[in-house]
Amino acid sequence: MDTALTAVSVLFIAVSWAPLLPSSHWLVRVWEFPRLQIAAIISLLIAGHIFESTYYAQIDSLAVIIVAGLTVSLIYQVIWIIPYTPL
Repeated sequence: MDTALTAVSVLFIAVSWAPLLPSSHWLVRVWEFPRLQIAAIISLLIAGHIFESTYYAQIDSLAVIIVAGLTVSLIYQVIWIIPYTPL
């Protein structure tokens, strides 16, 4: 489970930052649109990492780096989402 969680986390970190690449290919541009869904999945991944570290009572240095990357990616997604909310 740890390997799958880490792999999906790395995938979503990459997906979050892919639109910054200077490419017009659809595989890069497609990730500009589902920002709310990406933010929700990143939130679930952060919760999964926190649950896993508390359940097994151990903190892995790789997991800390992954959670930090997910947190930065979540903040980046939220910065893009906030201007389009009616708050």
